[in-house]
Amino acid sequence: MTNLPASAKPTADADPVSADGRLVSEAAYWEDWYDTGGISYEWNNGRLEEQPVSDFETFQVYLWFLELLRHFLRQQPIGQVVALEMGFRLSLASGTVIRKPDLAVVLNDNPVPLDLRDSSYHGVFDLCVEALSTEKPAHVHRDLVVKKAEYAAGGVPEYHVLHREHGNLAFYGLTPGGVYAPLPAAGTVMTAWCARACCRAFSSASRPHPPPGPRYHAPRSGLQRLRAARVDPCRTSP
Repeated sequence: MTNLPASAKPTADADPVSADGRLVSEAAYWEDWYDTGGISYEWNNGRLEEQPVSDFETFQVYLWFLELLRHFLRQQPIGQVVALEMGFRLSLASGTVIRKPDLAVVLNDNPVPLDLRDSSYHGVFDLCVEALSTEKPAHVHRDLVVKKAEYAAGGVPEYHVLHREHGNLAFYGLTPGGVYAPLPAAGTVMTAWCARACCRAFSSASRPHPPPGPRYHAPRSGLQRLRAARVDPCRTSP
């Protein structure tokens, strides 16, 4: 055992050391790693995976999309929004994973109801949303390739990927063949509308309607287009 000098001993203010890649059992994950109060981890078939952090502009896109979704559900109360790193378990042919989507929806007709006291979801979410981190290629691969395959194989009906850049936005719906196809060709009215609204707000070829006022300056970035968009969440026509 190494004795550290007082100045070298970790304190409550010290940055936590990442356990990314550590091998732990599923029971140990739920007991010790699911809610650490610091670094957030998912569990991939016996191995901890640290959840990456998105940049601030992507976080703003996430907040915009969350408000869009909540506004729709206030008008059409067909489900519940889940956030706060609530995880769910997928038993796949390739192994078991426990994922914590950045945002999720449980529809009212889901066979596994969401209990008010649940800290993890015991069924399969109807929609999973990830805010993409582009700091490392591995982070991009995890969200755009690995999780896309896992969510499809696990039967998640829809999967959305959010990012500040239009080219990294992705909206998928599960086909009868068990693979994802781009929305809004597939999907529910709710999420297809959200996907269309998000794509319209980001598209350089389609400007959002100007807000009321004597002057309107065309937005210059994806986030500015989101802020400038004025749309009716109850309107489902393209």
